[in-house]
Amino acid sequence: MTSNSKIVLFFSLFIFSLVFEGKAQIVKNPIYARKDSRSMQISEIQILPDKTIIIGEYTNIEHYGWANITNTTFIRDCATNQKYKIISSTGLPLSPTKHTFTRQNEVVTFKMIFPAINNSIKKIDLIEDESSYDGFNVYEIGLDKNLSREFVVKEIKGQNFTNKPSFRDRICGVKEIQILIPKSPKNIDKYVFGHFQRYIHLLGLKTDIVTANYEGQDLRMGTVSAYNQRINDSAENYTTEANILRAAISYTTYFGNYVGGTDINIIFVDPTNAYTWEYKMKLPNKAEKYIKELQNTICNFYSYNPQYSVILPSKVSNYNAIIMKDDIAKNGCDLVEGIYKGDYYTIGLKKSKDTYYLIYFEGADNSNWKEGDIKASLTATATPGLYKAIWFGAWKQKMDMTVIFSEGLMTVIDENKEKEIYIKTYPTYDMLPKQEQDSKWSGTGFFLTHNGYIVTNQHVIDGAKELKVIGINGDYKTNYNARVEVTDEHNDLAIIKITDSNFKSFASLPYAIRKTNANIGEDCFVLGYPLISTMGMDIKLTNGIISAKTGYQGDVSQYQISAPIQPGNSGGPLFDKNGNLIGIVCAKHTEAENAGYAIKVSYLNNLADALSESIVLPQNNRLIGKTLPDQVKIASNYVCVILAE
Repeated sequence: MTSNSKIVLFFSLFIFSLVFEGKAQIVKNPIYARKDSRSMQISEIQILPDKTIIIGEYTNIEHYGWANITNTTFIRDCATNQKYKIISSTGLPLSPTKHTFTRQNEVVTFKMIFPAINNSIKKIDLIEDESSYDGFNVYEIGLDKNLSREFVVKEIKGQNFTNKPSFRDRICGVKEIQILIPKSPKNIDKYVFGHFQRYIHLLGLKTDIVTANYEGQDLRMGTVSAYNQRINDSAENYTTEANILRAAISYTTYFGNYVGGTDINIIFVDPTNAYTWEYKMKLPNKAEKYIKELQNTICNFYSYNPQYSVILPSKVSNYNAIIMKDDIAKNGCDLVEGIYKGDYYTIGLKKSKDTYYLIYFEGADNSNWKEGDIKASLTATATPGLYKAIWFGAWKQKMDMTVIFSEGLMTVIDENKEKEIYIKTYPTYDMLPKQEQDSKWSGTGFFLTHNGYIVTNQHVIDGAKELKVIGINGDYKTNYNARVEVTDEHNDLAIIKITDSNFKSFASLPYAIRKTNANIGEDCFVLGYPLISTMGMDIKLTNGIISAKTGYQGDVSQYQISAPIQPGNSGGPLFDKNGNLIGIVCAKHTEAENAGYAIKVSYLNNLADALSESIVLPQNNRLIGKTLPDQVKIASNYVCVILAE
C-alpha cells in the first residue's frame, strides 16, 4: 500500500469515526420512574454531539393561567449527580417570560435545550424545582431501553412551619389561589370577584374558581338599606392540596341616605395548617383604584420561594405502572402482587423483602400525590391473607387500616369499619406462570436434608403426575422438578426429592428434630402456604399451643394444636418455641374453632430409614434463643410450596 493510500485510508477512518461518534441518540417515549407534574409528558430525548434536547407536551389540565420553566432547571446524571443547566426553552419559555393559556386543556409543545451529555449515561433526572414538590420534575428517565430497575423506597421528611408565617411570606410558597364564589350566578358580583381574580393574576399566581354557598341578607339601619353577602358554609370542591390557599370575600352594600360604600372582608385560608389571614377595606368604585387598594391592603409583591412552601412528609418509590408491568413480565410475581383499581385510585402492590408496598399510580384529584408515592405499607398478621397497613390519606396523614386479599380482590377497611374494594387488573389470569394455572392443588413442604429431600403429607402428592417445588429461599420465580421417594399412607407422610441439576444444596439446616414429645400447653408455631390462589404466594405464620397430645379421634400419632391452619398448610413444619421441629401439619377440624392436627415428628424416623439413600436428620438448632420474628425469617428459607399436577 502506498503512503498516499495509507493517508486516504487513515483520513477515511477518521471521518468515519467522527460520523459515528457524532451520531445522534434518539430516545422515543422514554420510561421514567416518577414525575411531579401530571401536566407534562416527555415524548423524545435527543442526545447530540453539541447539545441535549428534551421534547414534550404540557397540557393545561385545570387552569386558564400561565406556565413557564425556571431558568435554574437542569438535568442530572443519576449515577454521578453531575448537573447540566438549561440553555433555552421554547413553548414553555424560561422565567420570567410566561406562556399564557386561553382555555382549559390547551396543549403546548415544548423543547428544552441543555448542554451535551455523554451518550453512555443510563438514567437522568429532569429537575425544574425539586424543593417545591410540584415542579416539572421527572426522575430516573431511562436512556437505555434494556435498563433494569431495582425497587427502591425513600423517605421525604417534609417541610412545614413551626409558627404562623406572615401572609406575605406564605403566599410566596404557593403558586395558586382558590377563589370561592357564590354558587348562584345571580348573586355573583362580577366587579368584586372579577377584579379580585385579576389582582391575583397581576401578582403572578394562578387562580382556581370554586363555587361556595354564600348567604345574602337584607339589612335596615334607619333610612339606610343594606345587603350583606357572606360565606355560609363550605365550598363544594375545596382543595386538599398543601400549597394552594383559599380566598373568600364577604361584603355589605349600602343604599339610601348613607353616603358610604361597600365594606369588603377578604379571608385567606391555609387548609394544611388551618391558618387564616383577614383583611378589611372599602370597595372603590373604579377598577384601577380597587386593584391599587388590594395591593396596598394585602400585598403588592410575589416571588415564589420554596422556603415558604409546605412539603408533606411521605415515602416515594422509583416505580410507576409501566415499570411494574415490565418487572412482572421479566421476573414474575406472587399471586397478590400486581396492579389494582378502585373507585378513586389505581395502585400497585410490590413485595420488597418482608414488606408489601402499595404504590400510587393515578386517580388523586390533587397534587399531593405523585406517581410512585407509597400509599401504604402492609405487615402480615397471624391470619393468612389479613394484613395491618400504615395507610397515607389524602393529606398524607398516617392512618391504621386493615387489608384483606381474596380471589383477586383487595379490601381495605378503615378505623370506622368502612370498606373500599380494589380489583386486581394486572397481571391477568392468562399471564400467570403455567404452574400456577395448571396445578391442581398445592401444599407445603420443608427440607429434611441439605441436598434436596423434602417432607410433606402423602395426601399432598397423592395422584400427582408431576411435582414442582417453589419458594426456596423466598424465590417464587424459580421452580424445581421433584419426584416421590417414599410414602407412609397410614401416617400421611411423604418424602420427595428435588431432581433438577440447577438446585444448589444448603450448607446445613437451621433447625433440629426434637427427640422428646411436646407437652400440653407448650407454645408452638406453624409456617406454611395456605390458599395461595387467594392469600398470595408468601409464607404465613400462625402460632398457638399444644392443645392435646393426641389428634383426631384420639390418634396417638398426632398433636392437637390451637395455631390456625388452612388448606395448603398441609405438610408444613410445626416448631416449638425454641425452633425445634416437633410435627408435620396434616389437617384441621372443620367443626371446631382453632383445632388443627400435626403428625408427631418421631414418625419420620421409620420413613427416612426406608429411603434408598442413607441420610442424616437435622441435629443442630440455630434458632434457639432467637426471637420469633428472627426464627421465622431464618426458617422460612427452608419451607417451600409443593405444586401437584
